[in-house]
Amino acid sequence: MSREDFELDKDFYEKIMCRMLVKRAAGNCWGSKFDDSIRDFNRIFNNETYCSILGQREVAYLKTDLSKVIKR
Repeated sequence: MSREDFELDKDFYEKIMCRMLVKRAAGNCWGSKFDDSIRDFNRIFNNETYCSILGQREVAYLKTDLSKVIKR
């Protein structure tokens, strides 16, 4: 894929990446890979675009999930 193609569909790819990070964080939790899960959660929270894609409510739920993962 060329850089121009990526730029044309940047919004689409950001949505896909955001969804992938959420699912991978959940999968890592189920697989007891808590450090990897925490990294994915933080990657989501540190990216304004991903937070806007998810919305405030979903981000709040994910932050609650993150706090539970950290306790483990």
